Amino acid sequence: MISESISTGTAWLLNVRYNHNIWAFTAPPDPEQTEFTVEDYTRTYLRDTFASTLTLQELQIDVLEYAPTIDWIEYALPQTTEFISQKILILNKAGREVSEPLLLLLSNRKTNGGFAGAKKYPSNNRDTAFALQSLRAVDYPDQDIIDSAISFLSSTQNPDGGFGASPSTVYETSLTYLSLVGQTTDATVLGNAINYLSSTQLPDGSWEDDPYSTALALRALASVKPNLSISSTDITFSNPTPAVGDTITITATIKNTGPAPADNVLVQFFDGDPLAGGVPIGETTITSIPSFGTSQAGINYTIPTASSHTIFVKIDPLNIIESLYSKNIANKKEYLDTMNLRGSFGDAVNITYMQVTMFTKFIPT
Repeated sequence: MISESISTGTAWLLNVRYNHNIWAFTAPPDPEQTEFTVEDYTRTYLRDTFASTLTLQELQIDVLEYAPTIDWIEYALPQTTEFISQKILILNKAGREVSEPLLLLLSNRKTNGGFAGAKKYPSNNRDTAFALQSLRAVDYPDQDIIDSAISFLSSTQNPDGGFGASPSTVYETSLTYLSLVGQTTDATVLGNAINYLSSTQLPDGSWEDDPYSTALALRALASVKPNLSISSTDITFSNPTPAVGDTITITATIKNTGPAPADNVLVQFFDGDPLAGGVPIGETTITSIPSFGTSQAGINYTIPTASSHTIFVKIDPLNIIESLYSKNIANKKEYLDTMNLRGSFGDAVNITYMQVTMFTKFIPT
């Protein structure tokens, strides 16, 4: 159902561009007209162009379809939080500089954790959602700013599952969902938002017969994916003091903070860096990791020598699972306190740290 909605919605969205670089018209323009001014465009041309470009990036549509649009956006000078945030998202995905619009965005943050459309206005749901998306995309380091924005947004959901000033709207629900997914593990908040969007699509594939609402709803539906992760504290040993030749069990707890389950998750264990001659210990497949849940993978390991060992764990090494907000090859190194393991002749067998390596498929945001 969701895949069909995405297919029909994308076709509609591309069809209403009318062979121009931006989404600026409600109907095909006069083919004899070769030059256009702002007066020729719809009042929502900036909004529709930013949202549509983000959607094409998210759905991995051929960049040749919209490369001139990205050039146009780079030189545009938006002044509101909505468009500043979207400019950051688009340019960041395209590998272009975002420092100046990021500073402008942060100037619109309020003391309650939300963001306003501009400095002189109060914070609101829509602008906070836009700001949170762009801060996450650039890996903004101040987690307090991120957490306060999440709390502000989560408190504003309506009884019908949507977001926005009552009644709920498709675009505010989509925006808020996209901001919260991968940030909160509240299945009720995220699930109700998706149910609201699924129930409001029109028979022609659009939402509200509107490019902006359709683009945002498509992005939200396309984000119903798992989000797999692991840290060093998620790895444990069955016996902290084995001798050389003893067999212990290494257990890795894999977390899924995404709104969809992950099935057939391959987990591999190595003694040493697999990219530098590390020795495979073994592998196992987790049948399913539920949304917002965890599952464990375990493997037996016989202590080979009285020496230091580095344990590597790979999640989905073949890049089969489409996962949220993941880098193609993400090395996450987190070190535990030294584990002193005594050998049979009193020699120390040390696992001095565990280095966790996560490989998951890149899905643009």
